[in-house]
Amino acid sequence: MWEEICGQCGTKQAPLLERRRGEMAAQQAEAEGLLKDYDFDQAERLTIALRDESDPRLKQLAPWATDFVAKISKAREAQLAQAGERLAEAIKHEASFDYPSAIQSLEQVPEILRNQSLTGHTETVAGALFRVEAKQSNVEALESSIKTRIAAREL
Repeated sequence: MWEEICGQCGTKQAPLLERRRGEMAAQQAEAEGLLKDYDFDQAERLTIALRDESDPRLKQLAPWATDFVAKISKAREAQLAQAGERLAEAIKHEASFDYPSAIQSLEQVPEILRNQSLTGHTETVAGALFRVEAKQSNVEALESSIKTRIAAREL
């Protein structure tokens, strides 16, 4: 009988439990959405909070959360490895002065991962993108200057 009513505030427990279960389901959906958006850190924080719920009456998501933490870890590793590959590809394009292709490779990395440090690389994708875009901008300015001088016959 006393489990149905809170001993401290006198509130009925069933509606409170249902509201908390609804909040937890919303957090579960949010964590899944964050994973799709590559926000691994926030997805992991939400999932761990669900997994570590202290009330035994609210442990229904613990098995899902345990599996989902592993899924987040795998997805993070895969995306960071792919970002590293894109960065290596961009560096090769940059070395051959193909700046548009380098920029295209770097822009394929999701925005949220561009400032992550990558294994085997000393710079981030954002740093490389900034550098290559600056080089491309310089090339475009020089080409424009050359075209203007040719048109004006200032050889």
